[in-house]
Amino acid sequence: MSDSDSDVPRDPVTHRPLNPRRILFEPVIGRVVDALGGYEAGVYRMGDEASGCLEDLKKLWRKDDDDD
Repeated sequence: MSDSDSDVPRDPVTHRPLNPRRILFEPVIGRVVDALGGYEAGVYRMGDEASGCLEDLKKLWRKDDDDD
């Protein structure tokens, strides 16, 4: 492995180089998904902002800023 290869972020499981877009979007999408809700005492509870979170995900996937 050359020095330049060691600078490339890699998937911790597969050790393949990560896509730069994934590096950029993964934290953002992860926070939005976490805000959708989660399990509390074995019961799923929808987050207070679930509807807004879904709209945010839709915008990210469609790559637009328009509300519809």
